[in-house]
Amino acid sequence: MKKILAIICFLSILSLQAQAGLIGDFYNNERYGCSLSGSGWKGDVAQQKKLVVFRSDDGISETGLDVQPLAKYSAQKAIDVAKARVEGYDSWMYIGGRQMEGGELWSANAADGFLVMYSKNVFSRAGGAIKILVVEKYFVKGGYVYIVSMITSSQAWASSKDNLMRVANSLKIS
Repeated sequence: MKKILAIICFLSILSLQAQAGLIGDFYNNERYGCSLSGSGWKGDVAQQKKLVVFRSDDGISETGLDVQPLAKYSAQKAIDVAKARVEGYDSWMYIGGRQMEGGELWSANAADGFLVMYSKNVFSRAGGAIKILVVEKYFVKGGYVYIVSMITSSQAWASSKDNLMRVANSLKIS
């Protein structure tokens, strides 16, 4: 009986994940016409601010996806959307940003893209300061802004960068 209940529970969880668009390390969202591959990282669709987040095994690094209607912003280009969001990063240090083109845009099948990077010192539970890095890729297509965020500590950047970028670059927009 316990075995049957365990199977039913597993199938229920798998069904909920499929409805949410997450199967294994692949996320698909038909409503927004996009997909993202976790590249072996653990996916989570129970986020409040993002549609999906893929986390490294150690939990230090993550790549997430958010989609918002472009009408929320007055501008029509990804660079303008990024500038409008800068206000939310008022205590963060702006490191740099640039317009994306060519292969970077092709990977997302988007018409317009912008990349921006921020950092902030936060205090850990142990009492020491940790520098957090946030890299965001903005894409505009079909009335939506697709925002892929990559978050990690500065100490983990070198070892996490390849996987962070692999997940972020797997974004497909139809």
